[in-house]
Amino acid sequence: MAALALKQELDRYLVKKYEEKILDTQFEQLQRIQEADNPGFVAEMLQLFIDEIEKQILDNIDPRNDQEKRNEKRDAQKKRVESYVHRLKGSSVSVGSYQITIACNEFRHASEQRDMVGFQRALTKIIDEFYRVKEVFNKIIELEEKIYELSTASAPQQN
Repeated sequence: MAALALKQELDRYLVKKYEEKILDTQFEQLQRIQEADNPGFVAEMLQLFIDEIEKQILDNIDPRNDQEKRNEKRDAQKKRVESYVHRLKGSSVSVGSYQITIACNEFRHASEQRDMVGFQRALTKIIDEFYRVKEVFNKIIELEEKIYELSTASAPQQN
């Protein structure tokens, strides 16, 4: 019974995040892949996304990080960041993170236009959206794990 209530809470939460355009239909596809024999698939994918992207943001984008990167030539730095943002967009699309995908598109446009103000604004938006999505994904992971724990605790034991 408690697992059902949590499942309903998760469903309501997801509807809200779709309405807020934080998630898109690709997230639904990710959920459909989750099978009964791998109930932690979505949570694992989201956690992997969070861990990898946060590390990449700190390593590649965060301007406060690493004196060596600050001394890097502007063109080399721009190419490194462009490459990272391209990979980030692919990862964001695969987990249904709509706003990060939009921010990556804005970055690409600013980069193509050689608009350094837009370039920096888009990077800031990417970072902000990542941390917003991280909160959403952590909530989803928490609910998924509780649902799994409750459903396995109440499932009949087989001998």
